[in-house]
Amino acid sequence: MMPETESRLIQSAFDQTPPEDGFTYEKRDDFVETPSGIRADIAVVLSGGGMKCSYTVGALVALLEKFGFEDPSLMIAGSGSSGTASYFIAGQFYDMVCAWANALSNKDMLNFLRWRPLGVDHLIDDIFKKEYEIEIQKLRQSLSLLMIPATDYDTAEIKHFCPQNGKGDFFEMLKATMAMPIAYRKVIEIMGARYCDTYISSRVELNIEKALQMGAKQVLAVDLYNPDSKSNKFFNLWKELRLFSPVFRAQYDRNVAHQNELKEQYEDDPRVLILKPIDPLETDTLDNDKWHLRSSIVHGHRETVESEELERFLTSA
Repeated sequence: MMPETESRLIQSAFDQTPPEDGFTYEKRDDFVETPSGIRADIAVVLSGGGMKCSYTVGALVALLEKFGFEDPSLMIAGSGSSGTASYFIAGQFYDMVCAWANALSNKDMLNFLRWRPLGVDHLIDDIFKKEYEIEIQKLRQSLSLLMIPATDYDTAEIKHFCPQNGKGDFFEMLKATMAMPIAYRKVIEIMGARYCDTYISSRVELNIEKALQMGAKQVLAVDLYNPDSKSNKFFNLWKELRLFSPVFRAQYDRNVAHQNELKEQYEDDPRVLILKPIDPLETDTLDNDKWHLRSSIVHGHRETVESEELERFLTSA
């Protein structure tokens, strides 16, 4: 039995039957006029979270269906949300849902009997390049700018890659932001530097700061970070193994301290709205059960549609 949803797009992806008339939605007439119906100076920031990022898929569908919101000025998406943001900016909304709802629940994606349990290579080389191809040309032609953050493995500095500037391999950027320590056991080399996925690049705080520095007047973020998540134990083990690198550890600690300062600051910043799951999620970072992923998509859609705070934020002067 699959979860029920009121979203036509999500249901069509669950059924694996694209709507014959395509995916359409109504533009709202109560927003400030821009091509999308919403001010062009709003940015969207998406946290990582592994399989929990299925929640973000539902949230983005809600932005489309309820608010007619498809082209923010900027999207910054870390780790597991980076592919989702790429589909969104390319206008591949059906593929975005299908990839999460239909393609990730297999042992190629997650298998704890392997040396590298998390199948990042499978996700990118087989799903994002082939099964539900992310169309790079559409991505580059979009009016929205995409930035993909990753952590420098040697210096703990955050690098924001932009696949639309023509520098570097887009799919390697995705691998870099998803290169989760312990679970993936790889670092990704891009233009002479090595990158991986950490909480400083995948959480929202430092990426919200980046969006504001780039000129965004408002930032809408979806934050899936949970300090009690089981995956934190794996990451904390990896941090201890990085003690031999004093340069990395010192900069990482500075980033964490600044991240915590920003977290408190943004709670009272009228320019920023951070959406978090209200009810407990059906899945976790390393849980790719098909029913759990689909339920999490529906969960994200429902809570975003019902958010009165979001309605006020998007329609405020």
